[in-house]
Amino acid sequence: MERGVIALPMNIQYNMTGLSFSSKLTPEMVRYYMLYWDKMIVPDNNLISFGIPDQEDLVATGKVLRPKLSFGNGRYSSQDIADAMLLEQAELAKMFNKDPNVDWLIHQSDCNQFYLPPELSEQNDHIRFGLTNVLPVPDRSVNINEILEFKDYRSDELGDLHNCINEMYKEVLSAPDQTLEGKQAITRFQNSINNLDQVSKERFRIFNKFDIDVQYKLSGKDLIQTTGLANLGGAALPAFGIDMFTGYSFTMATAVGALAGFVSGLEVSVSRSQALKEPTNNPLMYLSKASEVGIITI
Repeated sequence: MERGVIALPMNIQYNMTGLSFSSKLTPEMVRYYMLYWDKMIVPDNNLISFGIPDQEDLVATGKVLRPKLSFGNGRYSSQDIADAMLLEQAELAKMFNKDPNVDWLIHQSDCNQFYLPPELSEQNDHIRFGLTNVLPVPDRSVNINEILEFKDYRSDELGDLHNCINEMYKEVLSAPDQTLEGKQAITRFQNSINNLDQVSKERFRIFNKFDIDVQYKLSGKDLIQTTGLANLGGAALPAFGIDMFTGYSFTMATAVGALAGFVSGLEVSVSRSQALKEPTNNPLMYLSKASEVGIITI
């Protein structure tokens, strides 16, 4: 199955007057998207058009779509435009998530929190994996077509990262009261990162290291199916995972703490935050942040 990302063409910031937009996508961010996802949707609008680096080449490949939001006549503030772009991003996610052949995720870059329109979202419990300084991405001097060739050649290593993160999510749910050190999913994740580093160094002399935050929406159904508690009933859930009314349990907190302590550069937490109302088959609802953290020269 292919993986797609629905990204904004600019960064959203919250200030005293509400939401506004700031810097546009950098060439490094575009290279990050094209390496780790198969398709990309970046909404645009007819008031302030936000172009993206290498747009012409990427649109020509069919890997990038630029649907345009049309504003009618009138006066619009930056808050209005930011709100409308966020709404369009969520609407696109609802529409494209019906495609059974692609797992589509929402992505917002360099944000301190994730923004979703209140009319299309609801409060949910999440497991959050924060990966610091782990994902190698070539710098802007590398031609975008070379990036795409590298992705095709190294698709197994690049795609394995998503699979490893999915496995860690399942590991946390299936063994919330056990130490996760030495678990197969954790070892696979470490090996995946090492493999990505190795193949990047073989091909590119200069590359960036990116942070990424991944959030999985939790539900009682997730916990029942993954921990094998179906015959115990919902009353058993708080002891093994999320208590929907009072927060997360001690055993879940212990598990995520053990995981974070074992894997360098990984922070794991459980929290309550916004998620799209529209259900999907993929528990990974969105990626909340990817920020450039450094440049490495080989």
